[in-house]
Amino acid sequence: MENVVVLLPCLNEELTISQMIADIKRAKNNVDIMVIDNNSSDNTVKTINKLKKKLKYQILKLFLIKKIWVMDIIRKF
Repeated sequence: MENVVVLLPCLNEELTISQMIADIKRAKNNVDIMVIDNNSSDNTVKTINKLKKKLKYQILKLFLIKKIWVMDIIRKF
């Protein structure tokens, strides 16, 4: 069985993030999702956290970016 990690960058995706994650999980059930939020000004982060608790999705990490390079985040992972 292969291990797949999806990097999902987002910015102000409150209205679409739930469907994106559901679509990813539907396409490949045994996938881990790493959400990288680029300082959203809406409720994207709140929506992700609610979804994680409610549906028990395995979102590995939720990174909040504020002038940080994505490669630095990936190295820390």
